[in-house]
Amino acid sequence: MSRLSPWAAVCGGVAAGFVGCLARDLFFALTQRWAPAPATEGLVRRGPVVNEKRTARVVHYAFGSSMGGLFGLVAVTFPSAVTLKGGLAFGLAVWVLGDDILLPSFKLAAWPQHHPLKTHLYAIGAHMAYGAATSACFAGIVRSSTPVTALLGSLYLTRNVPKLLRPPARRLAKRGLRVAIPVRRVATTLNGLSRKPMF
Repeated sequence: MSRLSPWAAVCGGVAAGFVGCLARDLFFALTQRWAPAPATEGLVRRGPVVNEKRTARVVHYAFGSSMGGLFGLVAVTFPSAVTLKGGLAFGLAVWVLGDDILLPSFKLAAWPQHHPLKTHLYAIGAHMAYGAATSACFAGIVRSSTPVTALLGSLYLTRNVPKLLRPPARRLAKRGLRVAIPVRRVATTLNGLSRKPMF
């Protein structure tokens, strides 16, 4: 596994966590008929939120993406985390932290003992889909670390220029990436050939 800087690992992890959230949503969509009813015992009353479903979705994606950033930091220290087994363990850890500790603490969900076993198993399945997808996506990002870091950096920079200049700045960034990625591939190939023994 190539080494990423801590900042690149966090950015890559956030992107991978977002993909993991999409995988979790896909799991929910595919298993909707078997989804258990949520427990609402002892929950705090909701505030003046106009669209609760949309707000919950934003919170889930923000939490899942930030946990992906944490995964990225752990993965550059322990490369063995970027495996299917590591991804499943990560998903399980996020389930325990999120569903069984943080949400009940803020009275946004019932405590674990108020949920039937079926609810726990369903949530574990969803979080394992999230963890596996996050790990797989992060592995892909690591394999193409320089282009991905460059892409994230260029998107960040082009969002911070004045609105009028954004379209040409984005076009310029894309052209730069189209040149930089093949050049990097050639350089990597030549570097690999130079390290091979002559005899």
